[in-house]
Amino acid sequence: FIECFCTRSSYLAAVGGGAQHTVLNVPGDCSGTPYGTLSLDGCAVCGGDNSTCRGCDGMVASGLVLDGCLVCGGDNSSCAGCDGVPSSGKIFDECGLCGGDNMTCMGCDGIAVHQAVTARNPQVSPTSYDSCVS
Repeated sequence: FIECFCTRSSYLAAVGGGAQHTVLNVPGDCSGTPYGTLSLDGCAVCGGDNSTCRGCDGMVASGLVLDGCLVCGGDNSSCAGCDGVPSSGKIFDECGLCGGDNMTCMGCDGIAVHQAVTARNPQVSPTSYDSCVS
């Protein structure tokens, strides 16, 4: 009876029954256990289950992640406001200002055209209404 405790790269000289036995390069698994059954998964984890590198698409090692809009592999553009920030809700006002309130539109006379003025005439945008005469 010879009892051996060795790793894949070990050199073991076991003595038993009066004879000497040499064990070289015992095949082992990824953990170094001789004749073990563990192997590297798709994420290069010994004995793993491919869960540590699975992307949001469910594929092993795809590298895909959820963006700020919760789109798998997205670029944050599907829910970005005019400021480029996901879910900011900002839009361009009628003056062309991102996140503006239509209060900064300047007429040809240099005076800001207030939204309340154009509310009386919904067909006219703030940028086209001012007191100038052509």
